[in-house]
Amino acid sequence: MAFHSGRILTYGLLGAIAAGLSGAAAVRIFFVQASGIMSIVSGLVLIVLALVVLKVLPFPEWLTSLSLSPESFWGRRLPHLLRSQRMAHKMMLGMAIGFLPCALSWAMVVTAAATQEPVRGGLTMVLFGVGTVPLLLLTGISAHLLSLRIRFLGERLAAITIIVMGVVMVARGISGHGCCHGG
Repeated sequence: MAFHSGRILTYGLLGAIAAGLSGAAAVRIFFVQASGIMSIVSGLVLIVLALVVLKVLPFPEWLTSLSLSPESFWGRRLPHLLRSQRMAHKMMLGMAIGFLPCALSWAMVVTAAATQEPVRGGLTMVLFGVGTVPLLLLTGISAHLLSLRIRFLGERLAAITIIVMGVVMVARGISGHGCCHGG
């Protein structure tokens, strides 16, 4: 649970920061006036990220090497955190995992940014993180029981769900309701 608490903390912080940046004073005026454009752009980003998960588009190699290289902050610390049994280290490991490139979690950061409110953006990501805990625990416990085919299908289902979210956001942007105005 310490691991998942760290991961959820990172997700919440990322969501709050992304929403805060998109809602910042000068930027907020732009987004209020152009919420439809923001919705379309956010939706397209979600669709692209889902296509990366589906392996229709390649994962940017530079992003993986940037975050996991031996010279990087986490590249130097992850091996020690993986070996440690201390609760604080498990939480730090979870926090580190929250920063690693994952198309699904970063798609949710885009969704959080679209809220343009740090509390709502943070809450969006915290709820996403909490929602993933049961499945991650189940997957971890039964990974040797699940066939590769079932894991593959689960990944595909998640990517299709992200595409649907993206299409809805694009449609809302085109219809002029934006993604966050309840239209």
